[in-house]
Amino acid sequence: MIIRVRYILLVAILIGFGWFIFWRNVETEIDDVARGAESALGQETEEPEVDVDAQIAEATSEAVSAWAGNRNVGVLIRNIDTGETLVNMHSDRVFFAASLYKLKVVTDSFVRVQEGQNPHAALNGGRSWAQCMDVSIRISDNPCAEALWLRTGQVRDEIMNVSANDVYQELMRIWRGSELSAENRALYLDSMLNQPDDQRLGLPFGFSSDVRVYNKVGWLGDRWHDAAIVVIDGRHFAVVVLTRGVGGSSVVSELGVILDRTLRGE
Repeated sequence: MIIRVRYILLVAILIGFGWFIFWRNVETEIDDVARGAESALGQETEEPEVDVDAQIAEATSEAVSAWAGNRNVGVLIRNIDTGETLVNMHSDRVFFAASLYKLKVVTDSFVRVQEGQNPHAALNGGRSWAQCMDVSIRISDNPCAEALWLRTGQVRDEIMNVSANDVYQELMRIWRGSELSAENRALYLDSMLNQPDDQRLGLPFGFSSDVRVYNKVGWLGDRWHDAAIVVIDGRHFAVVVLTRGVGGSSVVSELGVILDRTLRGE
């Protein structure tokens, strides 16, 4: 009798323990399902990360293509911070440089000064080397630029026939400043930024006042060119626009208006 009672108690204990394990496993599975549902719900409602640089590149490429149409242009726009090319439109097409040749001449002149040329030595019309380097960019003074050209030994065909790629390389010599002292780079950039109104036509005229545009224009006859470093919303872009027969500065100003919007990611 006692053995039977013990047997019954043992069976009851085993059955109870089995039910305990069963329900514990069920609760665990329910918790896992609930957690998975919460995770999936969180993933569904989480905002995807926006690639602003990609948006800027796409919007700029489309807008510049629409602006260019069938016009005779060479355009190169690059994000200096990321190295990404936003627009590459006939960037190897060769144009007569007009006053854009002065970018190379003045950079080479700064290098000459750093190698020992006296910046205060008289050069042209009572102006020194230093003064001529400034006004060649700031007001696009031709006599000073030509005097520097002669002193730096430039080859005419190499500086007067250029593509957007060529001009971009000259912009990067200035902006990156690997050949220039910090002081000379600052002087150069000031000459490109603080200019009279007739040197701010084209691209600078199209941008808002909160945008810094370090710029050099070049025009002759039906040619209008712009080479600029644009600083907008903390981003840095190189913009080179070479044109012929498009209608002058007002058409390039239209491009400035377009870039003022697209380079902000709007």
